[in-house]
Amino acid sequence: PGMLAARIDPPPLTLDPRTVELAEATSWRDRVLLGRDLRGRDVTAPTFDVGSWLVGGINGSGKTTLLRLLATHYALDPSATIWGCDGKGSRDDWGPLRPRVERWVDVADPDAGADYLQLLRDAFDVVVARNGAGGRDHPGMLILLEEATTLRAGLGNADQAEADKLLTRLVQTC
Repeated sequence: PGMLAARIDPPPLTLDPRTVELAEATSWRDRVLLGRDLRGRDVTAPTFDVGSWLVGGINGSGKTTLLRLLATHYALDPSATIWGCDGKGSRDDWGPLRPRVERWVDVADPDAGADYLQLLRDAFDVVVARNGAGGRDHPGMLILLEEATTLRAGLGNADQAEADKLLTRLVQTC
């Protein structure tokens, strides 16, 4: 219950941001439009009351495309916050979304490991503060951790252990 599983293959689900007509503006609480099925019906997923998403798959299965659709949905809500990590291609791969991302860690940067660890620390602090404040009237926050294993590998043992603990606590708390 409350979970969405989508197999991203050519048909029957099209997950291509070029074929999806995006709204002019969204609320991060609205369902995100992922694509269309063979009958042209919208395929959507919830963003509110979900907690967190875990996106996995083999190379070329559409993980990055899905993350970009989700990021685009959040970016169209001016109150939403987006932080991200990526290690493939260049910063330009995120196109017009890149300026909308408030925090960015690029695997190619020399300080990427330290930046990744600090991003996890800061994200955990935000989650703890929000949980302590209670209620649900806060802006949406999307943290995209693409290539997190590569960033983790660049850390020393003690920092890897801290990053693992923070990531685990974030997933459990969210």
